[in-house]
Amino acid sequence: MRRFYRLEDLNAELVNLVSFLSGAVLIIAGMVFRSYDENTSVILISVGSSIVASAVVVFLSSRYLTRYREIQDMIEHWGIVGIFRTRAAMNTRADLTLTDLKRELDLMGFGFLAFRHSQGATMEAKVRQGLRVRILTVDPYSQYVTQREQDEGGVKGQITQTILDLVHWVERLKSMSPSPEGVQLKFCNSAMIQSYYRQDDYLYTGPYLYGKPSQQTISFEFKKGGLGYDYWASHFESLWNDADFARDHPAATLGR
Repeated sequence: MRRFYRLEDLNAELVNLVSFLSGAVLIIAGMVFRSYDENTSVILISVGSSIVASAVVVFLSSRYLTRYREIQDMIEHWGIVGIFRTRAAMNTRADLTLTDLKRELDLMGFGFLAFRHSQGATMEAKVRQGLRVRILTVDPYSQYVTQREQDEGGVKGQITQTILDLVHWVERLKSMSPSPEGVQLKFCNSAMIQSYYRQDDYLYTGPYLYGKPSQQTISFEFKKGGLGYDYWASHFESLWNDADFARDHPAATLGR
């Protein structure tokens, strides 16, 4: 990580260096005066040693504090709020912030089985109140769905079925929405390598990993106003508005 030096950091380092050199000069002077005046020599060495020791302590402390502040600045800069060992643990946090959801919900992933089962009734109530929902998923008959099923070591056709169930769930939400465009679903025919879940000012994301079910992968939470939130929100918008990537209907006929 590139380090940026602040003026106050440089001033503090300069003062600390001057203190260290002053102490060293007093120690040397004390050693020189030893043959002339023992008492003066002891005083100079004692004072110089104290100054040098203080400068060393301050230097070591400042190194730690500077590193700590760099980490804090990075966290604030990117707006990262939480890192979760599993998506299941992340969902516990997301369920809490879901209560504040009022305006927009964006989802990107496969069938959202766990989400639909745990928050289905809540989502239906919020959609009736005017919540806007956009979901980007993978064509249920895409080769990438088949590959994901293999990567997770799951049952063949399992993820395909969860996506088909998602389609029916979205249709039900549409019938509840006060606006025809309030609930939208799009499909892509590409590898979905990142889970994405944005509820107004809260954004959760994490990868799909080989050999791990989606609920067992590391996930992250970002707050609005940070680079992480802006990065992923912008990425979703670009995919959603790319007619060559996201389409209103899958390539294959649903229910075939």
